[in-house]
Amino acid sequence: MTDKEQDEKAIAELIARWSEAAKAVDIPKLREIYHESCRFSGHFTGEYLDMHIEAFYTILEETKHEMDPDQFIRPDFGQKILLIDVSNDIAMVKLERRGWVGLDRFIFYVNLNRIAGRWWVVSTSFTHD
Repeated sequence: MTDKEQDEKAIAELIARWSEAAKAVDIPKLREIYHESCRFSGHFTGEYLDMHIEAFYTILEETKHEMDPDQFIRPDFGQKILLIDVSNDIAMVKLERRGWVGLDRFIFYVNLNRIAGRWWVVSTSFTHD
């Protein structure tokens, strides 16, 4: 396996862990994925959000507690990596996620950096249908 293929595999595994942690709103696990200086931005239910990752954690927890559990994670929940692009110590993932926080479909652009030998999400932009 080439270095690039190893990186793509490690990133795909990180994205899978992110999905599971997001479904469970497992903040300690999310902290193992998002770098402490990560920014999170995009449109959510018509409002533009641009925040530090700590603010996103708060919103995620509040949303989970305010929503019907069957709507927070719908039976059709799933995600698909549409693209992984790696260049040395940086990478970008385009991800489609369905049936999460009561919405049909999110598109995420996830930027990653390899820091101290491991991949971290350093910024995420998103939109939804």
